[in-house]
Amino acid sequence: MCDTFQYNQFIEKFLMPAALKNLKAVFDIYISGGDIGLEIKMDDTPASIADRTTEEIMRNLIQSHFPDHGIWGEEYGAYQTDSDYIWVLDPLDGTREFLKKEIHNCGSLVGLLYKGRAVAGAVGNLIDGEIFFSNDQKNTQPQLKTICCTNVVSMFGKDRADILFEGYNIVSSRNCMGFVNVMKGEYEAAVEQDLSLHDIIALLPALDRSGLHAFDLRGNNYKDKIFNVHVDVQDKFSIVTSFNKKTVNEMIDRYSAWII
Repeated sequence: MCDTFQYNQFIEKFLMPAALKNLKAVFDIYISGGDIGLEIKMDDTPASIADRTTEEIMRNLIQSHFPDHGIWGEEYGAYQTDSDYIWVLDPLDGTREFLKKEIHNCGSLVGLLYKGRAVAGAVGNLIDGEIFFSNDQKNTQPQLKTICCTNVVSMFGKDRADILFEGYNIVSSRNCMGFVNVMKGEYEAAVEQDLSLHDIIALLPALDRSGLHAFDLRGNNYKDKIFNVHVDVQDKFSIVTSFNKKTVNEMIDRYSAWII
């Protein structure tokens, strides 16, 4: 039996505050003109000491509190991933936006798998340090027909994006914070694809606790998903999430129409 309460408490009291404190400190160095060790990784994505040192801090805290647990992190990969418990870390989601000094479009992600199920997770806000596990009091007047998608052209291609999102307004470059907007009821949905394991694991428990529907674009309910870290780190994932099941179904139907 997995005691999600203790793990969410660990995230809230220790793990996420430490991550956000370090990210904010590096950001302050960056906006003051300091060197933050920017490099381009083999997958053509950027990383800096913000990404690397934050993941190191998170790993050290996990290993000191839960030495039998495994870890998968975006920057440093696998550790003890045959464990029943595997922490999945994205220390800085939105590195490109971080480098553009758009801190409102960045976040930190931490999730926990237990026997392959996403059981705990949260999104951290770099601006004010707020940690989102769910949102039980959503906005009752959301911006309907507004969808968050980090980059519709790179994810779907322009022609397919025009079909998929016809009739909707798009908010881009929000990364994980777009999902927070949907949890808050500010936007109708978030739709993305080509996500990595570390992009999605932290989101699923938070979306579920908020009462959101969360499916992949082929119509599979993420509530039923069992992840295998050894395989899934090589895969890419899609997601559509909304309080409105009709919107979810519409996105799935539109997507299905041009992949058949």
